[in-house]
Amino acid sequence: MGETTDVACRQCGGAMEATVRHQNNLLLQTLGVIFVLTGLLVLGSAGLALIGGLAAFAGGDRSGVAVLAAEAMGTAIGAALLVGGARLGHKKSRVWQCAACGYFYERL
Repeated sequence: MGETTDVACRQCGGAMEATVRHQNNLLLQTLGVIFVLTGLLVLGSAGLALIGGLAAFAGGDRSGVAVLAAEAMGTAIGAALLVGGARLGHKKSRVWQCAACGYFYERL
């Protein structure tokens, strides 16, 4: 697993190993999937706004500038939702784990 050190287990006195513990939360992962889908929807609508804004701007209409600004904000919000949703519901923590009994505690 990891490196074994001179740290002794608090339960059995065995050797402790440095390792990483993974924890998953299904409710937060489901919320993360919803965030990712919402982010894709926002990015898709921002792409449609870009097409409409360019068409309006090319036609001489000044409202195309506002649509292009909204597209930039939509892209930033959509990307933030994608990144945030992908990281939601998963936690890694560095721990000491006993090789003999499996007892663990956080490393500082």
